[in-house]
Amino acid sequence: MQEEKFEKAVNAASDLLRQSAIAGGTAGDPVAAQRHAVLLLARSAAYSALSERLRSVPASQSERRAIFAPDPTQLAALGLKDADAALALLPAGAPDAPQAHLCRGRALALLERYREAEAAYTAGLAEQPTHEQLQQGLQQLRAALADGQAGSGRVVGEVSGQTAGVDGAREQAAGGQAARRLQEVSDDAECTLCMRLFYDPVTTPCGHTFCKPCFARALDHSISRCPMCRTVLHTGRELTVTVALKNLLEKSFPEEYAARRQEELEAAAAAPAGGASDAPLPMFVMSLLLPGECMALNIFEPRYRLMIRRCMEGNRRFAMGTVDRQHQLGQVACEAEIVECQPLPDGRFYIEIVGRRRFHPTETWEQDGYRVARPTFIADEPPAEGSEEAQRLQEAAAEVGQLADGLLERLRSLSQSRRGIAELLSRLGTKPEPSSPEAFSFWVANLVCSCLAGEGELKCNFLSTRSTLERLDSQRQLLQQLGNVQQPGCTVMKKQPSVPAALCTVAAANMQGSRLSLIFGRQEAGGRGAANRLSRERLQSLEFSHSKVIRSVHTGGVFCMDLDAGEQRYLLAGAADASIAVYDTQQPSPAAAQQQQEQAREAASTAAALTSNAVYLRDSAQVAAARGNAKHTEHAAVLTITKQSPQAHKFSVSAVAWYPVDSGLFVSGGYDNEVKVWDTNSLQVVCHFELAARVHAAAMSACATSHCLVAVGSGDTQVQLCDIVSGGFTHSLAGHRAAVWALAWSPCNEWQLATGSCDGQLRLWDIRRAGPLHIFDQHDTQEQRAAGGQAAAAQQQQQQQGEAEGEDEMEQDFWGADAPQPLPPREQDDQQLPPVQQAVADVMQRQRSGGSGGGRRPGRGSSGRAAAAAAGGSAAGSERMFLPERVTKYSTAHTGSITGVVPTPDGLHWLSAGTDDRVRLWDAATYKHRLVHYPGAFNRASRARQLAVSDDSSTLFHPSGSVVQMFDVQSGRLVRTLGGGHFDTINCCKWNPAAEELYSGSSDSNIVVWSPAQEAVTAERDGWQGRDSDGDDWSD
Repeated sequence: MQEEKFEKAVNAASDLLRQSAIAGGTAGDPVAAQRHAVLLLARSAAYSALSERLRSVPASQSERRAIFAPDPTQLAALGLKDADAALALLPAGAPDAPQAHLCRGRALALLERYREAEAAYTAGLAEQPTHEQLQQGLQQLRAALADGQAGSGRVVGEVSGQTAGVDGAREQAAGGQAARRLQEVSDDAECTLCMRLFYDPVTTPCGHTFCKPCFARALDHSISRCPMCRTVLHTGRELTVTVALKNLLEKSFPEEYAARRQEELEAAAAAPAGGASDAPLPMFVMSLLLPGECMALNIFEPRYRLMIRRCMEGNRRFAMGTVDRQHQLGQVACEAEIVECQPLPDGRFYIEIVGRRRFHPTETWEQDGYRVARPTFIADEPPAEGSEEAQRLQEAAAEVGQLADGLLERLRSLSQSRRGIAELLSRLGTKPEPSSPEAFSFWVANLVCSCLAGEGELKCNFLSTRSTLERLDSQRQLLQQLGNVQQPGCTVMKKQPSVPAALCTVAAANMQGSRLSLIFGRQEAGGRGAANRLSRERLQSLEFSHSKVIRSVHTGGVFCMDLDAGEQRYLLAGAADASIAVYDTQQPSPAAAQQQQEQAREAASTAAALTSNAVYLRDSAQVAAARGNAKHTEHAAVLTITKQSPQAHKFSVSAVAWYPVDSGLFVSGGYDNEVKVWDTNSLQVVCHFELAARVHAAAMSACATSHCLVAVGSGDTQVQLCDIVSGGFTHSLAGHRAAVWALAWSPCNEWQLATGSCDGQLRLWDIRRAGPLHIFDQHDTQEQRAAGGQAAAAQQQQQQQGEAEGEDEMEQDFWGADAPQPLPPREQDDQQLPPVQQAVADVMQRQRSGGSGGGRRPGRGSSGRAAAAAAGGSAAGSERMFLPERVTKYSTAHTGSITGVVPTPDGLHWLSAGTDDRVRLWDAATYKHRLVHYPGAFNRASRARQLAVSDDSSTLFHPSGSVVQMFDVQSGRLVRTLGGGHFDTINCCKWNPAAEELYSGSSDSNIVVWSPAQEAVTAERDGWQGRDSDGDDWSD
């Protein structure tokens, strides 16, 4: 408490209270009761201090990162509960009784029950009149009540006024029985969250009643639990208003209820329905929005959830803007209108907005955690009709329109093959007519900013410009430069008098890194085949990175890793020493950056000394090494949870997973039989689940919008589904006969889950159904083809490969002698059937050989085998395909334990690895085994092994001993073996598609980065040029 670490104080007091209860409680022992009361008072003081600190947090502190913390009102209620419990344990005249009254009064004041707080302070002073803290608290409370400033904001002031009015009513009706009965009813009609009359009352299944707005705000700060008794609510976040109670309140307290209704309507309406120019707008601080621009947002912070609810109840409008490094709001912002709003089960909102009007915020203040601004709307000054400026404006709009149409045609031609372009086009909205120059100029501004990196400053300049003609002239110059993006020599912005200096500077700095320079440059430099070829060359040239080092903080083996799906920047790792760490893979640590600068200066001087000496000029390796050392960067952990941290795992961490929506939450599972959901900002556990056995795997669906489930595989043979919204288990998936080591969600279907077990089974589930959707069978293969069938398959494979690689000449040059060949016929004796299936097959063979055909099904006799052979298959293969349905539950995907399961990012295939030294490829549509042989896939793991697949679904990364094997997914060819980075078994690997890097974690406690070789990077840079440097499109 003295160090103001109130969360730790609460945890410490709770642990001591738990130990006191285990030791025998307080029954019949006055000393134990007094000790228990002292602990309760300590925790009450910590709750109240934490509530006061959260109430004083300004909105500016949380605009750069989200704040997830308990509701201050709930903390104050917990402090009051502990204070009351302590008073009940203390006898009259106890030395700690004044302290108990002090804690009780402080909690009541935080709950805005000021008269009761005053009575608590008075009762404490009656027992010890010289208590300084009680005297000070009573004086402050009375002074605040006298000034009418108790609490915070308009609501608290009205609470004080209402309390004073109730007290006056008590004095006036002191002699009337009817008035006393009415007052008792009014006390029962108060919401325990806002301490005011119920408004739109809702009743939870556990029997507690709250105001509907108060209940929604309480759930914004916690999972779906009752704010009073903390019971898990499975009915969802939306409760129906209790109509009978509402009608009773309107009849019994008409004036008070009407006042509450008017207050809620004013708070819900961000601006009047008419849209007055000076009406305040709530601010969503993230990025700038252009008029007419469409954007999709995921609202997950509690303060912004409240803001969106109020906007939806009002005129559906708010504003978007940015802040500078001093947390000051920008000089220009834009009004946004919500056109689509989808509430999600966990309380988040998916909204689609469109920009409307731009404005200058003249006055800002904070309201309920978010900023509110009073706008001064701005618009362009139109030229006089028929003037020369108006004619120039029409001509500029027509010319810019032609340039924009040309750029759009190029974008649409690439939208089918380039990810992200379709999303870029969807954000443009409807194209206005050039006859409306201002709206048309902002539509073109949205197109230009979407194509350039670092569009924030460009947007700010476009929004601040008050001349439509000036804005169109700037856009014409930018579009001309974008139209010439075909090779690096054309991407130079030249300043012209018609272009403002600010726009010219920004465009010149960002044109070189524009998105279109990558899109068009790659497309026109060599076609689609060249781009795929160079990308694959980079992928196949992975090697140990000498330029990036992740400084591991783990003292045990690294068991699991995950990369956030949003920024693809933060690497989450769990280890055998029960530690969890988050590494920033883009930004080096400050200490490492300073060390890097010193190394760079030293390496530069060394390289200069080597190159200046003629003797050492021959040794280019030393010069290259000296220059390479100058690029060395170290990335340390930005967040760390050790075994000694509060609420940490007690044993090895075996599974970690980011929350798919954002990096504010992550999930971890360990050998202590627990799954924990962590708040990344506070490193506190917001939800935890206890299982019956060790946790081996945990995952969340990246495409889920209807649920927030964590699938957990453990040694309990059942897959548990944990709901982080309700904090409980929804159901379990039973069917495996051994521990579940691996599981993965489908990237295309939020309901499909694949699980692999030590029993060798790979099961696909639809979590909405009872029983598995399919059990993969290693003997259930695609049809065996004869020579003609193989030729057709080879032709089809070449056609598919030609479509993916481009022209046949480029493909042949790239593959050379290693071109993938058609799959060979399957060897029938390389695998044996499991014992149960082998026994059934033997019985069927005896029935056929004995001539007993009465019980045979059609197609299982000699004629069936002959038909199968005529179709190009084998008799043995046909017999295996016709196994009875009653034994399909014993089908296995591997003859050993399954250690890893991963889908391809395109959702077309599943990959599994087992201790039988096999990696198998499965068709996601037909559930068939593709019979692709991956040679040398050695696997003797005693725990789960995390596989990875490249973002283009072409390469599998398979940990095998102390190396990582890279296999071509479709052909099974061993592309490369990554070794030399670890000296112990590799347990996990993770592919980063944004940086084109692979991260591997090993039992040697290290995390190694594998990046493309420098030669491949140079070749790719040269490949974008395509033609000779002398050639261009303007040559004859």
